[in-house]
Amino acid sequence: MQTVREKFDDIAEDLTYNVTKIYGRKDIIITADLVFHSVLGFKFMGEYVQKGWTEACIIGDTRSGKSKTLEELVAHYKAGEIIIGEDLSYAGLIGGLQQINKRWFITWGKLVLLNRRLAVIDEVNNLDVKDIASMSGIRSRGIAEITKIQQSRAEARTRQIWLGNPRSNRFLDTYAHGIVALKELIGKLDDIARFDLGIACAETEVPETTYNNPHHKSVPHRYTSELCHNLIMWAWSRKRDQVKFIEGAEDAILERSSDLSKKYTSQIPLVNRSEMRIKLARLSVAAAARVFSTDETFEVVVVTPEHVEFVHDFLVECYDKPTMSYDIYTKIKEGELKLEHEKEVFDYVVKKGKDFMDGFLNYEYLALGDIQDFTEEDRDGSKKIISHLVKQKCLKKYHTQYIKTPAFNGLLRRMKLDHNKGTLKFDGPAKHLEFDAFE
Repeated sequence: MQTVREKFDDIAEDLTYNVTKIYGRKDIIITADLVFHSVLGFKFMGEYVQKGWTEACIIGDTRSGKSKTLEELVAHYKAGEIIIGEDLSYAGLIGGLQQINKRWFITWGKLVLLNRRLAVIDEVNNLDVKDIASMSGIRSRGIAEITKIQQSRAEARTRQIWLGNPRSNRFLDTYAHGIVALKELIGKLDDIARFDLGIACAETEVPETTYNNPHHKSVPHRYTSELCHNLIMWAWSRKRDQVKFIEGAEDAILERSSDLSKKYTSQIPLVNRSEMRIKLARLSVAAAARVFSTDETFEVVVVTPEHVEFVHDFLVECYDKPTMSYDIYTKIKEGELKLEHEKEVFDYVVKKGKDFMDGFLNYEYLALGDIQDFTEEDRDGSKKIISHLVKQKCLKKYHTQYIKTPAFNGLLRRMKLDHNKGTLKFDGPAKHLEFDAFE
């Protein structure tokens, strides 16, 4: 008997060699399947999850195969629609007003017209981040509202797969962390948090020999268009009482969502502590539907701990991939929460004096001239200060300026409070040192 992972791999291999003909992109197919087979709503831990449908973001280089793969899947599944070109605007996606014979009429966009179905939004990098931010309400509640000359609202419970290239026109492997390219693409953190998963696809991930192999193996085509379409229609027609978590499944979701929250930072919130259990529940239900996990009535989607484990492992696989490197990015961000040589930084600030401490506390963004102003150092002296604090992980570059790391901010605030009390202390892990107040 196949495991859930083996089943997904089997499906992806069949679709790769018989449908998409885009090789080495199993992660795109699995991601798409977890959106295609999601349900509208379900009960989880006794409460109704109103948004059961999933959203995914796939960022990749031009010609990495993401668009072609989705085009072929939409055609093969006979479900969903690809949105591109002139429809890729707020009015095209959500809706707007049209004037006809001096009367105003509401014209709904694609996400409303595709209610209860699926939309592939291609070339998201051509969509302004302000328009993405304006879609927050419809993405979180599945309701589109227009409140202008005419007022109206409509359901838009639409499964969404977003495809885009990096906005900077760079290749993904030129980023230290692909997760940063995703943030650049989407913009606001709360808009990123609404995705249930995100993956990165760099052109260099697939060897040239794979692209140009004239003798690809023959794979039996068992997941035909009709069978896949019927399964998707079955998943889309499930009601909230037709999803069942067997014993251990809900506990597995809570445990694995906690593991993911500890492993990945929420500073770019694909993973966030407050919602990760719901994201994992949505994806687990979709995974169960994709492998037709059901009861004797063939009406109920049955979610088991194995579906939860599969989704967890797939997310880790995608997020730890070198071109995504969400795990490494997390380690770096965690490093900003702790100063490795905190006592040395403490001594350095004490030596520089109260104005130095207050200056850094009062500025959110720091340029070379700012440091010259509150330290009375010349240009070379100010450069040395910046260099020293960057090396100590107290400052980091932000566009043309510098910002303080969370750890440095925390140390400065503690020092300020202690100074106001008349004494300064450093409480290290191994010893307690007393310092006089600033002169």
